[in-house]
Amino acid sequence: GIGIGSIDSPELMQTYGGHFITYSTLLSYPIRIFGFSLTLISGITTFLNFVSLLVLSVFPRINGRFAWMIAPSIFCLSPVINVFGNSFLCEPFSGMVILAFCYLYYRYIRNKVSVLFPLVAFALAIMTKRENLALVCLPILCSFYHNGGFKNNIKPLAKEFILYAVVIVSYLAFIQNVFNIESLESQDIDAPTFSVTYFLKLAPV
Repeated sequence: GIGIGSIDSPELMQTYGGHFITYSTLLSYPIRIFGFSLTLISGITTFLNFVSLLVLSVFPRINGRFAWMIAPSIFCLSPVINVFGNSFLCEPFSGMVILAFCYLYYRYIRNKVSVLFPLVAFALAIMTKRENLALVCLPILCSFYHNGGFKNNIKPLAKEFILYAVVIVSYLAFIQNVFNIESLESQDIDAPTFSVTYFLKLAPV
C-alpha cells in the first residue's frame, strides 16, 4: 500500500504484515475485469456489509425469536464499522466471513449442513487475518456447553485442545510465520502488536 503520498502521487510504497493477501487477491479479480475504481471497491465493501447485516438478521430468527433488528442496529451504529466501511480495508470482508462461520457452524451442530461449509469459512477467515484464529474456541465452547459442563468433558476437551493446539501452532509457525511477523512489527512500532491495555481502550468502540 501507499505509505506516504496519495493515490495519484505515491511517494513511498510499503507492506503491512498484520493482514494477509487473501482479500487483496480476491479483490484483484473484479479489478482486472472492470478496471481500478474507488467506486468499485466501495461497492464491494457495501455489499460485504450488507451480507453481514443479512446474517445478523437471520440469527435471532433461528429459534423463533423476532428481535431481529437489535444486532443489525448495533452493527450499523458502531463507529468502528463505519470507519472500516469507508476506508476500503479488509475488516468488512473479515467480519462477513466470521459471521458466516458462526452461522454455518450453528447449522452444522444442528445437522443442517455438512461440516465442509464451516471448515471452508474457517479456512478463509484465518487466511484473511491472523486474529481470526480465535474462532477455534467456538467448537470447544460448544462441546463444553452441549455435553454437561466441565466435569463430564474434561477428557474430550483436553483431547480437542491438544489437537487444536498442535494444528494451530504448526500453522502459525510454519505456514503463516506470524511469530516472525510479530517480531518485525514490534520493532517497527517499538511496542508489542498485541496489548491488553490497548484492547481495553478500543473495546467501547
